[in-house]
Amino acid sequence: MAFYQPEIPDTQNDSCDLPWKDFVQNNQTLVFYMGLVGLPIISRQLIEHGMAPDMPVALVSKGTTPEQHVVTGTLETIVSRVDAEQVRAPTLVIIGQVVSLRDKLDWVAGLPGGSL
Repeated sequence: MAFYQPEIPDTQNDSCDLPWKDFVQNNQTLVFYMGLVGLPIISRQLIEHGMAPDMPVALVSKGTTPEQHVVTGTLETIVSRVDAEQVRAPTLVIIGQVVSLRDKLDWVAGLPGGSL
């Protein structure tokens, strides 16, 4: 597992200076703090550097608060899914097969009212 807080991406040049090749490893879980703005770049760069486009991704907005909202998808679909749901910061972006365990580990859904 690796945690990153990327610098604000250079949206004009559509880039973010990170060691993308190092991120693409078997059984790797990546977590990006404050990755909402850079999500299109993160997704594209990981695919371009060899990560499978169908790699599971979860974006958690306002985690551990009553306003917590989770959007899941794949590297290929997450940007459009997040745009459609108008997600707001702060966020964590989680990338890896661990995201496929979300339904089994969703302890918030078991709380009274299904939320914090």
